[in-house]
Amino acid sequence: MTYYAVIDTNVFISALLTKQPNSATVQVLDVVIDGKLILRCNLLASSIDL
Repeated sequence: MTYYAVIDTNVFISALLTKQPNSATVQVLDVVIDGKLILRCNLLASSIDL
């Protein structure tokens, strides 16, 4: 099943910076990478502008 969600960019930044492999932010990133969660392109574009 595929889910759609709006996730703040800070969640992705936190997932990349954390040292806790089982943190909630890492779990969200894993679901996105696995393709089980679809993100809107403008969310990804806003993180690239950083």
